[in-house]
Amino acid sequence: MRFASLLLNAALAAAAAPLSRRGSRQAPGPRRAHQAAPRVAANATEAGTNPSWLAFREPNLLYAVDEFNAVTKLFVIDRDSNTIQLVQNAAGSAGVVHLEFNLDKTRMVGSSFGTGVIDIWDITDGTLRLFKQIVSNDPLGPNANRQEAPTLTSPESISSGGSVPRMFSLSADENLLFSTNQNSGLGLVALARNGNTAAQGGAVAAAADFSAAVEAAGTLVSSPIAALDVNIFGDANFGPQFAMQI
Repeated sequence: MRFASLLLNAALAAAAAPLSRRGSRQAPGPRRAHQAAPRVAANATEAGTNPSWLAFREPNLLYAVDEFNAVTKLFVIDRDSNTIQLVQNAAGSAGVVHLEFNLDKTRMVGSSFGTGVIDIWDITDGTLRLFKQIVSNDPLGPNANRQEAPTLTSPESISSGGSVPRMFSLSADENLLFSTNQNSGLGLVALARNGNTAAQGGAVAAAADFSAAVEAAGTLVSSPIAALDVNIFGDANFGPQFAMQI
């Protein structure tokens, strides 16, 4: 069984402020790797769990799937004391790997790739109550209605600084991209995005013409501005699977 931290696998929740470094601005030019020194302010660890997805509800509720054990967990985060308290284990479907809220955050859905079931949770008062389960009995793919060839292109490739990058997300201001690596190298890495005034250091603003600026917008600066080694998160090959700024 996997030994993993239910919240340390999203250490960005604790390290978001020093990672983003909103107060600093940098001149154009090459960036030095690991400029920031983020720290893990809090974690909750439980042996034999696999927290492969989290969802945060303001001001202090954190929902975490336990993919292997058919359980969804509810934590309360105290940012003043840097503590994380498990308050509920709720039984659901096995193999849940994604959580999402409805618009008013009274319901939360969890999708299971293992059983083909969607769990719908009533979270009106914050706690987890299994409201409904939707079972898919449709035949497995391929999907005949899918396009014959890919329609997306890949303009560049940037190293995540490790192996098995499981997930990435954007910072709240969309100036940074956070990536996790499960097996080795950098467990959590922050990469600046070009085309954003807080992170790109003027590179796009200094472009020779508008078309060059458009082409550069959204691309990534290859040197991380902050990172945490994978061994901070637990045993080898069991690094983080999820990253999110809160």
